[in-house]
Amino acid sequence: KTANFLVKNIKKGIDYLLRESNMPTVIFKDKYFRGVKNKGYKWLIVMDRASSDCFKVFDFFLPLMDLSKDFIYGLTLLPRYISFDDIKKQFDEKMKSIGIDEEQTFYQMEYYDVRPSEFVKTFVNKNDEHYFDFVVFYNNPDKYKVLKEDSESIKIVEKVNANICFVNGVYLEMKRIEEEKEKLKEEQQKGEIEES
Repeated sequence: KTANFLVKNIKKGIDYLLRESNMPTVIFKDKYFRGVKNKGYKWLIVMDRASSDCFKVFDFFLPLMDLSKDFIYGLTLLPRYISFDDIKKQFDEKMKSIGIDEEQTFYQMEYYDVRPSEFVKTFVNKNDEHYFDFVVFYNNPDKYKVLKEDSESIKIVEKVNANICFVNGVYLEMKRIEEEKEKLKEEQQKGEIEES
């Protein structure tokens, strides 16, 4: 909404996106943060199990991935009150269904006590083995509106040295309603065909 690129306006834009964005969002960071590029892109899918929708974000960014050369790294973060990793099976099935080579994927699960954003920041910024081009995560806009500067989402956006991709929960809900309407419409059309 503004022609100048003052830092305060960038913060306002990020605030708006985390609160109101009703579409998948990609924030490209300054090229100087990017380091040496990989052969393909490396995608880190951060799945915080504190949210049941954490794995659904993957599908929204899949069209941006080049499955012939990109690398997909699944990282599930479990709060201590969740003792079972139910994401690994979904991740493995998804990788198999999209037909990506096994050498182009990796999966890891970690527990956290308080701040998943701190783990992600350290994991991405200080990783000697992997250089991540994109970090993908689910954002709960209601939680962000309450916590603002103390939310995990803003900390990932501001402190992680990679391009940031996220989907707001509102968008997932809209998509869910759309799919249900489409399914109902198909069932109605199928019923009309059978009657005639």
